[in-house]
Amino acid sequence: MRVILTRSRSIDSAVFKLAETLSKNGHKVTLLIWDRQNDFKMEKEMYNVHKFSLKAPYDKLTALFYLPFWWIYEFYFLLSHKADVIHACDFDTLWPAIIAKSINRSKFFYIIYDFYADNLPKLPVFIRKTIIFLEKSGISFSDTLFLVDESRYEQVKGAKIKKLVYIYNSPQDQFPLK
Repeated sequence: MRVILTRSRSIDSAVFKLAETLSKNGHKVTLLIWDRQNDFKMEKEMYNVHKFSLKAPYDKLTALFYLPFWWIYEFYFLLSHKADVIHACDFDTLWPAIIAKSINRSKFFYIIYDFYADNLPKLPVFIRKTIIFLEKSGISFSDTLFLVDESRYEQVKGAKIKKLVYIYNSPQDQFPLK
């Protein structure tokens, strides 16, 4: 199966673990990341990595000004690289992936590492509620929603979820079992 993973962060190990696991299990994986500091070094991986190199801050309100450029790049990338599954990670990859999956007729998986509205700096209530509405609405387009633990369910409660799976974001074993 051909899988495209999208993540707007190149500093997050969870998406690399996911790509590696999918690759080890026989899937052809392409990872699209946004390299916001232009410092991501690609190592020889079992999967393809494509990066969008536009300098932008992490976890600051000013990053919102850069998002439209990322969304346009992500959308065109997803249209030009056919996949059986588009797997978006967090709200900042969600809507371009939904539109592309509809055009390409791909399956669509969505993982929430961090619920977007809860991780932005203090926002006016209206903006925060709009983001919550957009994220919960987007969940209804996913064939499967992945959460990193059960406590995150409260954040998406009320969304139309077709299938829910938990993938724990835990560190790799340091000592192999014998």
